[in-house]
Amino acid sequence: MKLSSNPKPVKFRIVSGGEEHSSLETLRMKFCIKELKENSRKLLQWLRRQGAEGEKIATELERLPKPFGKCDSLTDYYIIYKIFFKDIVPFNTSVNSLRKLYDWFLKNKQKYINNLDFLEEILFYNDEEFRSSFIHKPDRIKKYIAFLKGSNNKLDQFMLGRYLLEEKNDSKGGKELILEAKKKGLRIAIEYSEKNKDTLKMREWKNVNIEYIKKFIKLTLDGKSTAMYYTSHSWTQEEKGIKEFVDNCLKIKVKQTDREKYNMAVELFAVKERNVYRILDTYNLAKERQFIIYMLGFRLSDVKDHCFDGMKRLADSYFPAKYFITTSERNPILDGIGFRNQTNFGRIDSLLLNLFEF
Repeated sequence: MKLSSNPKPVKFRIVSGGEEHSSLETLRMKFCIKELKENSRKLLQWLRRQGAEGEKIATELERLPKPFGKCDSLTDYYIIYKIFFKDIVPFNTSVNSLRKLYDWFLKNKQKYINNLDFLEEILFYNDEEFRSSFIHKPDRIKKYIAFLKGSNNKLDQFMLGRYLLEEKNDSKGGKELILEAKKKGLRIAIEYSEKNKDTLKMREWKNVNIEYIKKFIKLTLDGKSTAMYYTSHSWTQEEKGIKEFVDNCLKIKVKQTDREKYNMAVELFAVKERNVYRILDTYNLAKERQFIIYMLGFRLSDVKDHCFDGMKRLADSYFPAKYFITTSERNPILDGIGFRNQTNFGRIDSLLLNLFEF
């Protein structure tokens, strides 16, 4: 039977890209596979009313290994695009994948700009490498981060980890995700970990019941009795070291207007902490201790420069120090509690309340 080269009168239209189409030309300009799959039977009928070209496309769709409506892989989608655009796009030469097709649409966006969004959606949810490029696109980052938070894919975990660590200064969350991707054998996570050993070094809170100690610190700072809370728990040597640190921090909270007491308090804190960690060497809160000493020393003119230099050195390994001296730094925890606007003693309280976050 000879196929007619003239399209038959179209009695109904097909919907794609949120619009109704009466010709293949307009369909290709808003080609949304998702919508076409939902109306696959109607699409075949519609194509057969588009003349010889439409009849040929319908026949090829019927010959697919699985029904058009059930196509769901990148390979399936590539074949479908190839069927509809094979006389327009240079397939098998420069365009041999959906990502290359995306680039082709991008170069020819004057006519096919709407197809970019539809194809991007397919690639975003099915191609992890394409998806990872969103980390560098300000207009796409929110969508990418929202997706990453619900993904168990190792590349997604790695990319979210880097984003949290490098862009949001969420050290704990970022490190955990990167190291998890490394455990799963992701090559770039392994390479990144080797190059950033010091940055990714996780603090291990051995023999410390973190949730219990956090509650204890909160009760202490609220001025509530901790006697029963203290006696009901079998404290490890490491936990006693943390408690001693908290006690010394609280003892330094004197009236800031009393210069003599302030000087004595800073010195006493430094001496006590040195003694504590000479004896209790099983656990080390040296960075927190140094941060507090340097921060308090900023008010003492004779040691201010020394403390500032010390804070700069500490900033390389302890983020609150970097945040303290660099106004451009951002962190969801420290921003949320208004750390920069607090008094020194308010900052000490905040540091204790978030002791396990940095």
